[in-house]
Amino acid sequence: MISSNITEVLDFPRHDHLEELVLAGLRLTWLGDGVFAGLRRLRLLDLSHNQLSTLAAAVLPARLQRVRLAGNPWHCTLALAWLTEPSVRRILDDQQAMQCGAALYPRRPVMTVVSLLKRVSDECPASDMCSCELTRVVRDAREARRDADVGDLVPIITVNCSHRGLGAMPDRLPANTTTLLLRGNKISSVGPLVDKHPGVLDVYLDDNNVESVADLEGSRWLTNFRVLSLRANKLQQLPTYALDNALERNVHAVRVYLGLNPWRCDCDFMPLFQELLAKYKSLIADWDDIRCESVEGDDNSLKKIHSLSRSAVCREEGAPAVTALDLLNAALGSALVLVLAKLAFDYWQYRRYGKLPWVAAKLP
Repeated sequence: MISSNITEVLDFPRHDHLEELVLAGLRLTWLGDGVFAGLRRLRLLDLSHNQLSTLAAAVLPARLQRVRLAGNPWHCTLALAWLTEPSVRRILDDQQAMQCGAALYPRRPVMTVVSLLKRVSDECPASDMCSCELTRVVRDAREARRDADVGDLVPIITVNCSHRGLGAMPDRLPANTTTLLLRGNKISSVGPLVDKHPGVLDVYLDDNNVESVADLEGSRWLTNFRVLSLRANKLQQLPTYALDNALERNVHAVRVYLGLNPWRCDCDFMPLFQELLAKYKSLIADWDDIRCESVEGDDNSLKKIHSLSRSAVCREEGAPAVTALDLLNAALGSALVLVLAKLAFDYWQYRRYGKLPWVAAKLP
């Protein structure tokens, strides 16, 4: 390879007999469309080991039989999708050695990544519903060995359907979708996580109309999820036992968001809910935003649930502020104070005047 400072080639000189052209190692960053159109007999083109990040299909002459493109820091986007066409792959000598640059998918095979990008684009719901992104491409931990290049590649996909006015989750998502963003919609059911999208690990359902998570009870999804965000929905209660049982078995869970919901602070639900929150405090990310529903005239309105006392929650509705038991306790306390005061007075009187208390003086 020749060291060179050439970075761009916009128009290669016309030549009627040139069949092989080697431009390897020249620091090329850009080639103009049709740059080699004047090389009508060109059969082999070597553009390897340059600084090319993208390449238009129009760069390659129609009659090429062999092309070399490895050693460039390819920017792996759908702009390179044409490279995966069978007619192009047939002439690529070094397609197995082509790798993506450091920007998005470092050291990942160009052909694999671009093929995944095409699949994600094809399987993504309609553009007015969601946008889909191939966020990463990782090695399958079940297949990988000591060598970092061994093992199947697994796509990590994020689907963003936030603020689209959706009344329900999409029926179809790209395979291997791991993160689903559904913020700011009108979704009321979490059921699709059980029967349609059990492989989605991170779900953000903030600012929706979810009133119940009972559909998740006993599901595989609840024992495998990583992130569940249900902030600012319409939840008043949830199945505490089922959630506790699932979280005990879920070794993947890292965050749960439950704040800004109108939680019902009654004696049937709240004590169990408080126990659940305390047990999984390390997972609950918005601890201080979990409050009682706003009720006019209720002493517990909008109070932080974790700080409520049991007596404040379990007081019967309409019960008097001072009960008969409270009065009895006050009377017993007052009597005890009087007895102690009389004992102290009698002791002082005996020490000073030698006079025994009346009761003691009457004893035989």
